[in-house]
Order: sequence, then C-alpha cells, then structure tokens
Amino acid sequence: MSRSLQILSSILLLAGMASAQARKPSRAALGRMNLERLNRMPAEDRQRLLEKLPPERKAVVEKRLQHYNSLPPETKERLHQEYEYFQQLPPEKQMRVRELFRSFKDLPEDRRGPVRGAYQRLRALPPDERKRRLESEQFRSRFSPSEYELLRNLSGLLSPVPAATRTESQH
Repeated sequence: MSRSLQILSSILLLAGMASAQARKPSRAALGRMNLERLNRMPAEDRQRLLEKLPPERKAVVEKRLQHYNSLPPETKERLHQEYEYFQQLPPEKQMRVRELFRSFKDLPEDRRGPVRGAYQRLRALPPDERKRRLESEQFRSRFSPSEYELLRNLSGLLSPVPAATRTESQH
C-alpha cells in the first residue's frame, strides 16, 4: 500500500509541475512568439503573459513591442513576411540562421552598420546578380574574411526582400 501511495504521489506531483510549467511560458516559447502576435492579444492576456517573465526580460519585450508599434505599416508587413518565410524553413536552417545572426551580433559595433547595409542590398538583388556581387573582388575587399563569410551564408539562407516592400535604405 505504501509503495502505491508513493507512486501516486509522484505522479500527481509531476502532473502538477507539468501543469505549472504549461501555464508559465518558457523563454524559448516567448522567443518564438512574434511581436505581432503579442500585439494582437487582448491587453489583459498580454499583461498576464508578460508578468510571468523576469523583470529584465519583461522590459526588453515591452521595449520591442513599443518599437514595433511605432513602425510604419509597410515595415510591419515586411517583417511579417520575413517571419512567415523563416517559419517555413526546416529546423536545421532555422538553427543556422540563428547562429549566423548571433555571429552578426558578435561583430564590433563599428562593423555592424556596413555589414547590415551590404546584407540588405544583397537581399534586394535577384539571385544571379547577388551571386556576381558576392564573387566580385571589389565586394570582398570591403569585408574581413569572417564578415564576408557571414554575408555569403546569410544571403543564401533568407528570402529576398519583396520589391513592393523595399525601402530606400535597401537600394
């Protein structure tokens, strides 16, 4: 009898823990939840969700929401399209994109702007023109070997920017 009670107690304890974990979103789950979806939630639901985050993480998410809400509709639409495209990638490609963006964040601050600009311009090009640009010595000479490799890898993984949503900064 005692052994059965221990097993039942363990099962109930584990079920309770699983239920509690299901109610508390993990950082990874929140990372997967895009800002647009958070924004569409009723304010009370969004606030309940944000309250479950550590204060510093909550502040970051709220700041991102505020920034997202200040964007023009065409920029929001482009971000939505990019998010949808990313969600369609196989998990291994999604992981590779995340690794490459972490590498981008590791670049020195003064190199991020030039690399970001080059990446945006590459994305705006048709594939054959993008390939020619990447292979040109003039392009290569503007970047360190690691920056060049980052640009080459990223340009091969993500979708091109739809012509209708390109901004002047991407030309």
